[in-house]
Amino acid sequence: MFVNVLLISGFLATILLSFLSTSIAFPLLNIINRWLKRVFLSTALAIFVNFLEIFYAKPIWLLSFLILLVMLLLESIYLWFNIRLLSYSTMPLFPRFFNDHQSLLWHQVLIPTNIQEWLKKHSFKHEQNLKSESLAGVLIRSAVYHESTHKIRLQILLIPSLLGKLKTFYIFSSYFESDTLVITDNIQLPFGGFCPPTWHVSRCPLIFSIDHLFKSHNKKIQKMDQSYIPWENPPLEDINRQQHFLESESINAGFLFPIHLQEEYGRISWEGRYFLWKDIFLLKYFGLSLIK
Repeated sequence: MFVNVLLISGFLATILLSFLSTSIAFPLLNIINRWLKRVFLSTALAIFVNFLEIFYAKPIWLLSFLILLVMLLLESIYLWFNIRLLSYSTMPLFPRFFNDHQSLLWHQVLIPTNIQEWLKKHSFKHEQNLKSESLAGVLIRSAVYHESTHKIRLQILLIPSLLGKLKTFYIFSSYFESDTLVITDNIQLPFGGFCPPTWHVSRCPLIFSIDHLFKSHNKKIQKMDQSYIPWENPPLEDINRQQHFLESESINAGFLFPIHLQEEYGRISWEGRYFLWKDIFLLKYFGLSLIK
C-alpha cells in the first residue's frame, strides 16, 4: 500500500513540476524536476525487478540507487557521444553575430514589458540588434544596451527552446585596463571554450532575475582596482572580436585541436571534451558551472 502511494505521489509530482517548469522561468524547478523524474523511474524499475525476484534479498532502496547510477552512466555515455559528434560537425563553436536589419524594433515586442521598464529605470539605452543562426536553423536574437556612463554593456539573448518558447538570458560586461573583461551572465549552457586569464567570468545559471544579476555584476566591478574603459566601439565589432579571441585562446590552451589536425581528430581535444562533459553534467543536475 505504501509503495503504491509513493509511486502515485511521485508520478503526480513529476507532472506538476513539468507543468510549472514550462510555465515559470525558474531554473531550479527544472533541476528538481529532472532529479525527481530519474528517482521516480529508478524506484518504479526497482519495484518491478523486486517483483520478478531477479535479485533476492535486496532492499528496494538499494536497487533503486543502483538503477539510478546505471541511468546516469548511460546518460553520460550518450552525452560524451554527442560531444564527439559536435567535435566532428561543422556547427560553429563560437558563432558570429550579424546585424539584424530585417526587424529593427523586435526588441520592443519580444522583450517582456517588466524588463523594458527595468532598462529605463537603470538608464540602459538600446544600441543594436544582432542575430546568429546555427546550422540547425535556430535563430538567436540579441539586443545590446549600454548603461548611461557606458561602463556596463548588457546583451540580452533570446534563444528558442525545444518547446518553441523563447528563453531569455542576460550578459553584463565591463572592460578595464590591461584588457581585463568582467562578465556576469545567467546562461544555462556550458562556456564552450578556454577562459582567458584576463577574463573574469561568473556564470550564474540559477539566477533568473535581471536585477539580482545586475547587482552581482556591480559588486564584482566595484572590487576591481583598475580604471574602466567605456564601451565605445559598435557592439557587433566587439562581440565578434571576443568570439574570435576565445577561439584562438582555446586552440592555444589545448581546448581545441590546431586547425591542421581538426579534420583527423575533430575540433575539440580530449581535455576539451572532458571539460564540456563535466560542465554540461554539472549545469544539468546541479545548476553549477566550471566557470566561476
